[in-house]
Amino acid sequence: MLKFLKIDHLNLRADVKNIPLINTIATLIFLGLAIILATRDLGVAKDDYNYLNHFYYTRYVEGGNFLLYLIEEPLWRLYTSSITLIVQPENALRITLFISSALFLLCVNRVNVRLFLIVALVFVLHEDFATQMYFNQLRQGLALSLFLFFSIYGKRPLVGGILAVLIHSSFIFPLILTVLITRVDSIKWIIMYSLVGIMVLYLSVGLLNTLDLGRRTETYSFEGEFTVNFYIYTFVRYFPLLLLVQFYGYKNKYSFWYKLALVSFIIIVPFTLLHNAAGRLMYYVSAFFLLMILEQHKSLAGKLGLIYYLMFIMIEILFFESTVFSDWQLILRI
Repeated sequence: MLKFLKIDHLNLRADVKNIPLINTIATLIFLGLAIILATRDLGVAKDDYNYLNHFYYTRYVEGGNFLLYLIEEPLWRLYTSSITLIVQPENALRITLFISSALFLLCVNRVNVRLFLIVALVFVLHEDFATQMYFNQLRQGLALSLFLFFSIYGKRPLVGGILAVLIHSSFIFPLILTVLITRVDSIKWIIMYSLVGIMVLYLSVGLLNTLDLGRRTETYSFEGEFTVNFYIYTFVRYFPLLLLVQFYGYKNKYSFWYKLALVSFIIIVPFTLLHNAAGRLMYYVSAFFLLMILEQHKSLAGKLGLIYYLMFIMIEILFFESTVFSDWQLILRI
């Protein structure tokens, strides 16, 4: 079974010379950022008290709710009920913040260890990372970190995807995408299957609403409505990066992260037209595109793509209603 789940032929890390001094500096920076996030005041993020209550009450599972325990994110529930046997709920939340954010940084940096300063900068300034998934959306961030750990360090993305779903159910979509790209080599067929996937999602919206358990659609959707401007902006932001890799990427352009970014763009972006909760999946899209650009570091696509990726981060901060700086003020108590 594990042999089936292990993907040896995929390009999950860039071929970069290992330099111990750089690794040490990068690790210290990443651990420092994770400590800052873990030691912030609790209660300043919107979901802090929900998580604290969950850590406190998770050990008390009534018999009538046992089926729900098994169906809905059992690994998360197992983790929270276990860690609270050792530490208090507040410390459990802080430990989780530290582990998830540090793991994300270390895993992303592992794809290309020479760009650790870029990784740290993107983590701090990107709307979807430090001040969102590792500040407000803790479980989603932990799920992504777990997936990246098994993908990059263990070369078992399918195992990581399965475990991530058991942490946060929204990862079922990246897991399906991962299954697709690990079983289909041709980009042409990947695109065709992705288009079929959109049709299937369109036909199954009613079923997805039924499986919401009464809380996912509104709770996990973006606060604002998706507008035409959102889709224009998203298209301009991501599609040129795919074209850059397609035409100017290095010889392994059809690598794992390129294909994952491609299918996530084709499926997840249109899915936001069909279901409100799909808005939270855009956080995954941001991460996959970052990984794609990092692995392309040797090519013209990597160099131009990184500039393009960073340019849009600055555009968000300067011209859109970005909450990055206000969230960091809460984190740093300033």
